[in-house]
Amino acid sequence: MTVALTSLRTEYLLGEPVVLIVTLKNTGRSAVLAWVGNFSYAVDLDIGRGEGPLRPYKHPIEIWHDLDAALPLQPGEQKVYVFRMLLHHGAHPGESQLVFAEPGRYRAKATYPLYPICPKGRMVESKTVEFHINPPHGVDAKVWREINRPKFLRFLQSGELRREDGDVLNKALEILRATPETSYRVAIRWALRDYYAHRRYFGLREPDSKACGKLQEICRVLDVPKRAVYSVAEDKYYLLPPHGEGIPGADRLFSGDQRLDRIVNLPPSEFFPLPVVLGTYAIAKHGVPLRVAWPIEEDYELVCDTPIRQTLREFMTSVAVPGTKWVRERDGYMLVPAPQEEPKAGAKQE
Repeated sequence: MTVALTSLRTEYLLGEPVVLIVTLKNTGRSAVLAWVGNFSYAVDLDIGRGEGPLRPYKHPIEIWHDLDAALPLQPGEQKVYVFRMLLHHGAHPGESQLVFAEPGRYRAKATYPLYPICPKGRMVESKTVEFHINPPHGVDAKVWREINRPKFLRFLQSGELRREDGDVLNKALEILRATPETSYRVAIRWALRDYYAHRRYFGLREPDSKACGKLQEICRVLDVPKRAVYSVAEDKYYLLPPHGEGIPGADRLFSGDQRLDRIVNLPPSEFFPLPVVLGTYAIAKHGVPLRVAWPIEEDYELVCDTPIRQTLREFMTSVAVPGTKWVRERDGYMLVPAPQEEPKAGAKQE
């Protein structure tokens, strides 16, 4: 078993969330149990500035680790955990809540406890990674003075807002309108998109005209299209053909597999992760396993304001955005990175 730690970028702006990626790989000959998702918080992260000591990062929540929180990881398979870090949780009075409170060089290391957790359980450590936190200048310095508040920084880290945090939402929208060139725009857009997606999915089926109006405002500021695949890494939309139009090139995708001629019916999607969409019953019931490979399994989300009715072949073609392609995997198919591939006709970049 190996653990690798990487940083999404080598440089961040003070007050931007730092994204650390932990990749667990089963290098053995038999299956092992791996902790499910970030919510188990089994991964320990230690952070240090310069040559100073590494200190533990306190996760926002802690959950008991038990058998239900682990799933088999087959030989050669990988499990990825993504951490978006900005604030310490449970900081003592007088201490800065910022994990990266000052500009400078930082180091990080991940420690992964092999299942099951016990006092003498085995631990696997990653190598140390380095990244830099840079001070803001010019317009970014002005924006930093406006957003350097615990409530706003919590929003940048999690995309979550409490009922009393309406001023944070207004401030985020105001900054994107007034200073669209700020380097903080990526973090602010991420938080707004995450908030929008969760509210649409979980909350705003309720008849709240004020809240619905605010979501519509977010949708306009983010310029959310009606049908697209959204790239999280690029903060970019790949437009899908309008409802009812054919998908050019679909007839050439694994043309010998008649299972792909079956019709799939999907409900509207609000930034649903593509692996989640591929795992829904609407697709799984056809008996064609579809999945997204690492390192792109966290990268793409489906946005569609109307139901989708297509053949499996058409759907697969439409979501294979430029730089990806489908390959055979046992009795199903896997979407894999393919940077050398020409842009597909099914998904147009915007």
